[in-house]
Amino acid sequence: MWQDLHHDELSCIQLLTEIRTWKRKSAPYHLLYNKERENPIIWWLSINVDENNDELQQFALRLFAISPSQAVCERNFSALKWFFGDR
Repeated sequence: MWQDLHHDELSCIQLLTEIRTWKRKSAPYHLLYNKERENPIIWWLSINVDENNDELQQFALRLFAISPSQAVCERNFSALKWFFGDR
């Protein structure tokens, strides 16, 4: 997926390194998250990383920009209803 977004192999290695740092909850990913006062996008934007170490932040923000939708599923059920009627 990362390569499909036109990132090179070195960038992919950096992303994996940042994921391991995030998983260990090491700086800068050690900040607490308050679900009553912020959302995941605000939390990721609050992470202070330098320009060479921001692949994980970019990836997370891109993932949170995807809006979940059931439109395809609903469209399929509508087509099936048209084919088979209300039975």
